[in-house]
Amino acid sequence: MLLVAGARPNFMKIASLISEAVAGGKIRPVLVHTGQHYDYELSKSFFDQLGIPEPDFYLGVGSGTHGEQTGRAIAGIDGVIPEARPDFIAVVGDVNSTLAGAVVAALRNIPLVHVEAGYRTMDMDQPEEVNRQVADTLSACFFPSTQFAAENLLREGHAPERIFMAGDINLDPMFRLMPLVEASDILEQLGLTEKSYIFSTLHRPESVDHPETLQGIFRALDRISGKVPIVLPLHPRTARRMEEFGIQMPGGVKATKPLPYVETIRLQKDSVFVITDSGGIQDETTVLGIPCLTLREHTERPETVKMGTNRLIGTDEERIADEAERLLRGDVPLGRVPALWDGKTGYRVMRVLEGIFA
Repeated sequence: MLLVAGARPNFMKIASLISEAVAGGKIRPVLVHTGQHYDYELSKSFFDQLGIPEPDFYLGVGSGTHGEQTGRAIAGIDGVIPEARPDFIAVVGDVNSTLAGAVVAALRNIPLVHVEAGYRTMDMDQPEEVNRQVADTLSACFFPSTQFAAENLLREGHAPERIFMAGDINLDPMFRLMPLVEASDILEQLGLTEKSYIFSTLHRPESVDHPETLQGIFRALDRISGKVPIVLPLHPRTARRMEEFGIQMPGGVKATKPLPYVETIRLQKDSVFVITDSGGIQDETTVLGIPCLTLREHTERPETVKMGTNRLIGTDEERIADEAERLLRGDVPLGRVPALWDGKTGYRVMRVLEGIFA
């Protein structure tokens, strides 16, 4: 199995697949790290905490536009195929490295497995939507996280016998590492106590790449932080855009460097609520039972809205401030956890793959 990963959202997913492959002993994982995320906070710290072994191949594609980054990743992945000689290629999620792995699999006529398949927003202005649709078009085997995602694949004409419901791979490390999460001293490091702050993340292009949008979000955060302080790990992309647009950090927002996985989960778990544009955090807060305001017009994870604690609110300043006030008044959505979001997805995926390929 050639397993392709490259960015922070991938690393939580591949950790479980690698450990379950090793435990099963029938499929040998060969890890390609494209280097889409390459600094310590967005890459190495996750490998350390999640117990991911050193990559078999590191490509160092670095940053760039969607096309530049994907093109370098395609060339790099294709270059390792003669040495790796995989029986199949597995990709996870929807980042540019996912798209690159899918394209190489098609060009090399190697079966492609997509874990976390079937998510859709139908908004082709989102690079992630392009990536996930192309990957699913090229895949031979699908592991959707939810029934909604499985139904998307069926509507698109994929054969039911190639679709395997296994649950949400993104959540496996959270269950496994919860003792470390509980023991984390990140609250003490930041001078916080439980339920005394709001946790926030911002990184998606539609949130941070447009001056008016980002300025409006930060005006809303400024208003909210006047009532409850906000903790914001600052993504490099967001930091660059703030400097470019001349945006100052509000006084009530405690900005930190990007945080490792365990510390991120602890800050979510003990927050009053979360404000984010992340995909994976929508899942995590649903399982943790923490209210979540998602700064997006669409979500590929509608179960977190229909069943969970998530509210989809867009990026309008007034709407963000109003929805935060609504939560602070106690109008909190009650959530349920979707089926198979139980921390055992990697186990189920690898047993299916062993049956197919081993």
